Amino acid sequence: MFSFFYSERKKLRQSAATWIEVAERVHRFRRDLLSPAQNQRLLAASGEVRLRLKENAGANRLKPAIESLE
Repeated sequence: MFSFFYSERKKLRQSAATWIEVAERVHRFRRDLLSPAQNQRLLAASGEVRLRLKENAGANRLKPAIESLE
């Protein structure tokens, strides 16, 4: 609600979590339509963002992972 009070890092982490949710939905609903290579790239990019969130990476490492997932 008051996201303008959040730091840039918190906003980036929330954005990353949102992109992971979107990737899970795409995988769940379209995995039969995606080629195996596309499916693998989606899972790898999602895993990379998860790893960066888990290791509490800074913005300089998290932002490229999010962009690759987009």
